[in-house]
Amino acid sequence: MLAQLEHFAGYYGLAQAYQRQHLIPQAILFADEAIRLAQALLDDGSLDPIGMQELKNFRSQLEPPAGPTT
Repeated sequence: MLAQLEHFAGYYGLAQAYQRQHLIPQAILFADEAIRLAQALLDDGSLDPIGMQELKNFRSQLEPPAGPTT
């Protein structure tokens, strides 16, 4: 598996790969790092806000549905 480490796209790709393998904790870890790295690009204007929204939408899909607490 190849990834562009130190660039949000590499972490995003790893998050997607882990999601497909149903390894959600790992997917969350890499999705959070992708968002962190993308925020710097968003702040300096080199990332379109739509790209950040895509990352956040993906990340929100990784959260388990809220269920009844016991």
